[in-house]
Amino acid sequence: MAKPKSEEWPRTVAFGAGRIRIAKRSNGCFALTWREMGATQRTTKSGEKNALGWAEQKARELDGASGRQWVHAGEGEALENLRRIAGSEEGAIRRLLDDVRDARKWLDGHADLTTAARWYAEHGPLKVERTTAAAAIARFLAEYKHAPDATRKTFTQELTAWLAVDGNESRMLLDIDEEHLKAWTSRKVGEERPAPRTHRNRITTWVTFFNRARDWKLLPESGKHAAELLRKPVIPDAGKEIFTVDQGKRLLAAVREKEPKLETYLLIAGWLGLRPSEIQRLRWQEEGGLKDGGFEWDRGYLHVSVRVAGKNSSERYIPVDPRLLARLKALFLASPKKATAKCCGFRSREFLSVLARENGICEEWPTDVLRHSFCSYRIAVVKSLEQVATEADNSPAILKSNYRKPLREEDGIAWWDLLG
Repeated sequence: MAKPKSEEWPRTVAFGAGRIRIAKRSNGCFALTWREMGATQRTTKSGEKNALGWAEQKARELDGASGRQWVHAGEGEALENLRRIAGSEEGAIRRLLDDVRDARKWLDGHADLTTAARWYAEHGPLKVERTTAAAAIARFLAEYKHAPDATRKTFTQELTAWLAVDGNESRMLLDIDEEHLKAWTSRKVGEERPAPRTHRNRITTWVTFFNRARDWKLLPESGKHAAELLRKPVIPDAGKEIFTVDQGKRLLAAVREKEPKLETYLLIAGWLGLRPSEIQRLRWQEEGGLKDGGFEWDRGYLHVSVRVAGKNSSERYIPVDPRLLARLKALFLASPKKATAKCCGFRSREFLSVLARENGICEEWPTDVLRHSFCSYRIAVVKSLEQVATEADNSPAILKSNYRKPLREEDGIAWWDLLG
């Protein structure tokens, strides 16, 4: 038996003519693929040891299997029942039996399969609806029908191009893995590799799409999905762009006059420095609430919980300027939503960038401009990279090299004075 040479994925387990390819999924499971009877077969296993053991056994079977029959005399009725349960797709019965065998191993005699499945359906932490990638993409693009032209065009071009090339309308959303997306997002433009920004935009599109699919319970809530596992290319530093105090003043005025619903996002991003993904998950809920963190009005802190921070960030408490706290509490009290509702609406950042461009505040919305502005002006006031790094959840070195634009103390004071 040939052994995998390294810890890298995907791997291939081979025995004679039998070959099983194993890829690691974002949810911690392992996708196994092989050729049998002229067709590609797939199954999913949980646990590395389980996946490798199953692959070794299957590779041996493939090497020695020639002309074997699934059904012997008298088993026709059982086969018909299996077909009705598994479906008519080639290889469906084999995959069903593999799944049943693995499920029984996990149960280890504690319950029958039906009882276990019913319990999980009623109490399980994840209830994922299986759907095709094509259906999920159609739903996603429909939601962005009225988005800004640039955003809608970027998403539509990337996802419809994938549909045209993939050509498999029955491909399930859960079957799109990291390896597939890595190859697709790095595809050539003509004869050339994509520019770093193009490559990055492609990955961002898939991250946004998969994030939305997770919101719809089409992907598991825990763990990273396939798009989050992709490494974004580094874009050459064009300088750390932040808003000037004048731009911040004009943006606040434009929001309050024309799009008041965007003020909460603007204040949290520009004066507390949260990442857009964190703001999207943040809820108003006060101290003593659920697991989503929120504002502690009496103590003057924003609690960024583990759930809000996400897998790549850290739980933290951010001190809130009294002027900012008062304004945010007023916005909360004026909101018809309950305390556990999310602070900001979906796509707030995109709508804010459109507003800024339409009002001549900036020609293009710089990447992470509000977070960079917060870090730069905050450092100018407190004069501590370490403190701001803790508040922004980053290292002092990264903050200095990638976020901070040197400013005078009076610049920082003027930025916070915009709060009134």
